[in-house]
Amino acid sequence: MGTQFSSRLRKSPRKLERIRDSIESSLSGTPRKPGGRARDLELLSSAEQLKVGRLTVGGILNVAEDSDFFDLLSESKTFEAVLVFLRGLLNDASAFGFQESIERYKLEEASTPSAALSSALRELTKDNKSKDSFSVAASSAAMSILAQTAGRSVTSKPEDSQARIFGKRLATFSLAGLTNQYIENFMTELLSKIIAMVNPDNPADKLIQDAIKVSGKTSKQIAKAVVKRIEQNEKLGDIEYIHHAVIDELKQIAAAATKSA
Repeated sequence: MGTQFSSRLRKSPRKLERIRDSIESSLSGTPRKPGGRARDLELLSSAEQLKVGRLTVGGILNVAEDSDFFDLLSESKTFEAVLVFLRGLLNDASAFGFQESIERYKLEEASTPSAALSSALRELTKDNKSKDSFSVAASSAAMSILAQTAGRSVTSKPEDSQARIFGKRLATFSLAGLTNQYIENFMTELLSKIIAMVNPDNPADKLIQDAIKVSGKTSKQIAKAVVKRIEQNEKLGDIEYIHHAVIDELKQIAAAATKSA
């Protein structure tokens, strides 16, 4: 995360305490064993884990909103810029054999295409890092996609360069699939960083690990819900609409958590 939002949280022990209390409340609300102890998350059904995850994420968002979370996310230019960057790569890979990207980012000269593209991504976002509270989450989400792309299997020709093969791998994404993965990665990165602030000296804290696990499942659910909505409304090409659809989905989760409190 950029400095604005994260610094506000770090400077407010009370808010961090409220996040921890919210996490504890959500997780302690899981079905219990005889004797009153909460069951391990691993013993919950997928539906139960999703329910706990949405309550956990909703509680975190409600505390985060006291630090202008939704306003800052709405103002984030990096969220959109990074998605535009990824979509540009995908379009070039799918329609033009990745030639423009190979030339623009000098991928034939790079040790690995993903490293060169990650460097280009850092250059794209460097000016916003201190001003945009979600620059790091957006960049990390994209870098995860680039790393994942490098591991995809494709059929290549002996004369294909590593850059050309990377383009073929990237082209295995659909536009909806790339958008889905970006949103999921973004939310996973964002939520895990907020949760980790609660106990920075002990990241192995079971409460922290459980919260990160269920929030990760919720991030996946958020991405699917947003992509379903934008496809139904034929807005897959509208970056601004996608941005606001993510915010709307998060607001719904926060509101539902408030009602359940």
